[in-house]
Amino acid sequence: MRFKMNNIAFDKDQNPVYLADSQWMLDQMIKNYPEVQFHFTSEFKMEVAV
Repeated sequence: MRFKMNNIAFDKDQNPVYLADSQWMLDQMIKNYPEVQFHFTSEFKMEVAV
């Protein structure tokens, strides 16, 4: 995040969001940082049972 701080925003839950300049840049980030988990929607969160 430190190197790409100009491309990082935070969603309503304060999760970091990477704002890629292009599809190629996103693909490069995914390839170069396999330890980072990318999600393409916010529905990845688990629902809490009530």
